Amino acid sequence: MSDLMLFKVNIKSSMLQQSKLINSRNIWKEKAVNRAEELREARKTKKRQQDKIAELKAEIKHLQKSNSKKNV
Repeated sequence: MSDLMLFKVNIKSSMLQQSKLINSRNIWKEKAVNRAEELREARKTKKRQQDKIAELKAEIKHLQKSNSKKNV
């Protein structure tokens, strides 16, 4: 093979490796972004649920107090 043909083969091989690397990186990045969004949404949901639980516990406590006053 001539030097020019070897040079072209090396360039194609190098570009293919670079393309695979970029594709792999993009896939990894997309997965990481999706995972971060899922975790963020899970934290928000957990916080809303904890707030609702605290609100319901406060309501139960208030109702128990008013009920105990009625029984006395």
